Amino acid sequence: MDIPEANCVIYFDPMNTAVSYVQGRGRARQANSSFVMLDQRHDRPAALLAQQEEEQHRIASTFVPEKGSNPVAAITAQQNRERGCAAVLDGVNDITALAKLNLYCKKTKVLCDEIYTPGPGDCHTFALTYSSVLRTVRGSGTGSTKKEAKKRAAVALLHNLA
Repeated sequence: MDIPEANCVIYFDPMNTAVSYVQGRGRARQANSSFVMLDQRHDRPAALLAQQEEEQHRIASTFVPEKGSNPVAAITAQQNRERGCAAVLDGVNDITALAKLNLYCKKTKVLCDEIYTPGPGDCHTFALTYSSVLRTVRGSGTGSTKKEAKKRAAVALLHNLA
């Protein structure tokens, strides 16, 4: 059963694996939701399952996929992806920059790294880095708010990508 608005999940049976624990907790999606286990196996207490979940998150957060056994194929595929969405880079301005950058990254299958540096007073700095098998491109911007600095960094990055 999947109830999208669930704020409380109650498990009556003991969890068998850490995966079932993570999936069960994931059903309580709302902020301030509760996850209640009424029973646990003696050989798999809830604390052990929570520890295994933390280990899974640590492994997933440090995972870096290999570039593949055929770098020529990876480069060719990335060239095709970037060529196929070159039109996204047209007409970039402060209003469209973040949406266009998100679309470009989605289509090229590249995640942008973000670095935000709050400055003194109203001076905020944002740096974005697009790094693929083909190239690494950076853009930075400053603004009176974090959002304004990010928009300007996106504009700069998109212009550098073009």
